[in-house]
Amino acid sequence: MAKPPAAAAASEELSQVPDEELLRWSKEELARRLRRAEGEKVGLMLEHGGLMRDVNRRLQQHLLEIRGLKDVNQRLQDDNQELRELCCFLDDDRQKGRKLAREWQRFGRHAAGAVWHEVARSQQKLRELEARQEALLRENLELKELVLMLDEERARPRVWGAGIPPGLLRAACGPRSTGSPLRLQAAGPEDRAESLFGLLSVLNFSGWADLSQPRL
Repeated sequence: MAKPPAAAAASEELSQVPDEELLRWSKEELARRLRRAEGEKVGLMLEHGGLMRDVNRRLQQHLLEIRGLKDVNQRLQDDNQELRELCCFLDDDRQKGRKLAREWQRFGRHAAGAVWHEVARSQQKLRELEARQEALLRENLELKELVLMLDEERARPRVWGAGIPPGLLRAACGPRSTGSPLRLQAAGPEDRAESLFGLLSVLNFSGWADLSQPRL
């Protein structure tokens, strides 16, 4: 701690005075100088005490600031630890999410493949059903035309077997017939019986009850 200029000057003045000079001073001069030096020392001590109190106060403030900084540092460390744990948890959750996403992707691809397979099968079945429906429509149209032709044949007089359409004979007599009942004689007995049975069935379906005589 540096001394004030006055105290330093007084101390230097007394220390620099030689002993012979001090012996020549009177008692009053010595007492006055001693009192002045003691006063200066007391002032210095008081000033030193004030400075020490100021230093102690500042030291207490610094200690309080250090304690506050320690508390802040501890809170920050706790927050950092919580953030680390949260990051680990989020990373685990992210890994689980990625694994689940991959599983869902595999399941989606498998499901999409199964759906496409089922769709292809359904489309194939639809095409088959459409083909069957078209075939049935063609057969229905042919049957309708056959019925109309039979109705027309019933509406006018004719000789037995003369006005029967070749398509009707082929449908009635089977694929082995040639379309004319006169040529059934050239076929075998089994083929002739089968063809005649089919022709009789068609004629009975058309309303021809009596085959021996034409309807007038």
